Amino acid sequence: SPATCTTCSATPSRSFTLKSELAGRMLPAHPAEAARQVTEIEQVGRQALTDVRAAVGGYRQPTLDGELAGARIALATAGIEARLPEEAPALPPEPAAALAWVLREAVTNVVRHSGARACDVSLTRRQSLQGPYLELRVEDDGEGAAGASAGHGLTGLSERLAAVGGTLTTGQARAGRRGGFVLSARVPLDDAPVGEPPKLPA
Repeated sequence: SPATCTTCSATPSRSFTLKSELAGRMLPAHPAEAARQVTEIEQVGRQALTDVRAAVGGYRQPTLDGELAGARIALATAGIEARLPEEAPALPPEPAAALAWVLREAVTNVVRHSGARACDVSLTRRQSLQGPYLELRVEDDGEGAAGASAGHGLTGLSERLAAVGGTLTTGQARAGRRGGFVLSARVPLDDAPVGEPPKLPA
């Protein structure tokens, strides 16, 4: 349906817009890097067409591994020091997609609005009285809540998480950082073992 196609094209459209903004910023001082971004914009545009065509056959959910890879590229391109898990733990499709949407939106906010120099992303299995859950945490050292995109963005993420029994919280980053904003998304794990978070790269 048209609605499905519009939703499915959100990933390349978001990448297209983000890369366009980065290319514009780099053009005066770094023309070679800006040219590389323009080349990637063309590639993203082609991928957008492919994704819209694929949407005819069914709704394409984002994946956590795919969003981790995209986040790594986006943060590096923006010159933000990043620490991310190498891979995501295995999850059922629905909660995995909900966390993937959260990660995409959170990293986009960090790149566009935070003015951050560093960003940490973690995926940690935890235990509560209600049972095990997986927590996605995105923390930056930028402008705090003033740099975060609230309103419809966070509301939409909360609704996605609620649909799989999850929750979303936001707030000030931990003490000792230069301001900063932290976003935490949690999804329940049905009878999943509680383990250690994925190792971060050295």
